[in-house]
Parts: sequence; C-alpha cells; structure tokens
Amino acid sequence: MLTIAIEGTDAAGKQTQAAMLKDHLENTGLKVKVVSFPRYDTPIGKLIKSALRNEVVMSDMAMHMLLDVDKQDFSDNLLTQELDGFDVIIYDRYTMSNMAYCMAKGIPPDWVINIQSGLVKPDITFILHLPAEVSYERKHSNYSEEDLDKHEKDIDLLKRAETVYTILYALSNNPYNQDIIYLVDANKPKEEVSIDIVKLYEETVASHE
Repeated sequence: MLTIAIEGTDAAGKQTQAAMLKDHLENTGLKVKVVSFPRYDTPIGKLIKSALRNEVVMSDMAMHMLLDVDKQDFSDNLLTQELDGFDVIIYDRYTMSNMAYCMAKGIPPDWVINIQSGLVKPDITFILHLPAEVSYERKHSNYSEEDLDKHEKDIDLLKRAETVYTILYALSNNPYNQDIIYLVDANKPKEEVSIDIVKLYEETVASHE
C-alpha cells in the first residue's frame, strides 16, 4: 500500500489536490482513501480544534503533541486499511505539517522528531508552496474572522511556517536522504497544480517499478 502526504500552509489547496489526485488514481483502477489531519471528528481531534480556537487553555507543545497523537492513533490501524483493500492512502497534512509549525513557533525540531518517531513515513510527500500573503488573503476572503483558528489569523506565523517548509525541502534534497519529497508551486490554477502532482507521481512510480 502506497501512502502520499500533501503538505503546505493554510489555503495552499491541500484538500482540493488530495481530492483531485484521488479521482485521478481511482480512474486508473486503484482503491484510494483520503485522510485529513487533524481528524476533528475524533475525541483527540475535538480537543485540538478547541485548542486552536482558544476555547481551552493549552501550551503549544501540548497541542502539537496531540496533533501527532492523532496521527499515531490512525497509523496504528494502517494494517486494517491495507486489509480493507486500499491501494493508496492520501494524507491531507501529515508529519511535516507539525514540524513546520513547531519550528515556526521556536519549538526544537529534535523534540518533534522524538514524538514522531513511531509514525510511519509517507512514501511520497508533496509540499504545496504558496506565499504567506496569498494564503492569508485566500482564508480571509473565504471565511469570516470567527471561523478562523489562531494559526490562520497569524500572518507572521504563516510566513515563518512557509519558510520552514522550503528549508525542510532543501534539507531533503540531497543524495543521502531517501525520502521522496517534491515542492510544488501552488500559486496557480488548481488544474495546473494537479497536472504537476500527477506527473511527479507517475514519474516516481515508474522509476520504482
């Protein structure tokens, strides 16, 4: 079973691209599932949502720990997904998202690496690169202020997170790193972004056959 993570800051188009990639892969005959993190319909996810909306008081480290606890809870049941016959699972946000926002807040990366140590890495990661100003404008033009969480309201945090994403990509782009990570320009029509992702996916699969 192949796992694909689609990462990026808020409003970069992760949900849209996950859905479009799912449709493309299903049209080739594969059975595909999309999982969005945090999973707000779970007890852990509901607590995370409350923290993001400042409805409960929680330290940043505690909240970011919960974000990876949510992923661990799902990851522990990955075998069940495979037994159910899924060929591909697409993650709308995964481990790199938590790393990017933690580092943007000044939380040591070693701490994040430690809490993510039990999580299975995705086979392929696509980082949707979008300038923070565009991310901020997209969110604020489509949602009211009361519908936004504290991360989405903080343009300085978005700028730092976007910078961290580019740094993480640069660090991965060396011959000693076996992770498959692509940086995709998300500041263009969604159809063009989807074409880029599908092309990279097909090239990667072909090279590993």
